[in-house]
Amino acid sequence: MVSCSGVDDTADSQITDTTIVTETGDTSSPPPERVVVSLNQTGFLEHLLPTGIAVDPDNGLGFSVSLSMPTLSIFDMNNGELLDVVDLEYQPAYPRISVDGEGTLWLSNSRNDAGFGYVPTTQEKIELPAGFAKTNDVLGLPGGGAVYVGVLADGSSVVRSLGGDAHQVAQALYPDELLRTVVVANDGVGVLAVSPDGTARVLVLGPGDLEEISVCEGLRGGSFMVQL
Repeated sequence: MVSCSGVDDTADSQITDTTIVTETGDTSSPPPERVVVSLNQTGFLEHLLPTGIAVDPDNGLGFSVSLSMPTLSIFDMNNGELLDVVDLEYQPAYPRISVDGEGTLWLSNSRNDAGFGYVPTTQEKIELPAGFAKTNDVLGLPGGGAVYVGVLADGSSVVRSLGGDAHQVAQALYPDELLRTVVVANDGVGVLAVSPDGTARVLVLGPGDLEEISVCEGLRGGSFMVQL
């Protein structure tokens, strides 16, 4: 069980974070291991506008997609060497990317197309299940597959959990909210849901069944961060 605390942007404070904390009140955790790569050092990304960057630490690969080029760049995380440039055949809108535990890259697309999965070792493109009108964010899962947040053709917001071959494992509908972000949570996955009146909440869902584990209600503010 988790609880949440937040700061309204009307409060006399510069802090607008929303923090998920355990019942013991412990918010501290060791920072994840990070790999820092200077994208401009190699030159191949200087003319791009990256909107999605992902790392596959098990295979030493980095990935980048851009607003200005319909391509997926794959590079060596050890030395920044460009290994491949994949033609996406169209320009994704504000794409987000994430790598699952099996090394498959998942891409979201917030306009006209749902996105897809991509297997670097075989260059296989994996189509997503029918029904998405667009996707706003994606999170690769440790056991393979991904969780997408997006919009269906009828305008309903949806969270979908997909297996490694993109078959649908579970689906949860939120017709009255905009689902913008999906992140790792200690108990599952966290989804930021924004209502038309400007209020927001954070849903912590089971990564497989998408059942609600906990909900942080009553958040407000045009700009705030979620830390899980």
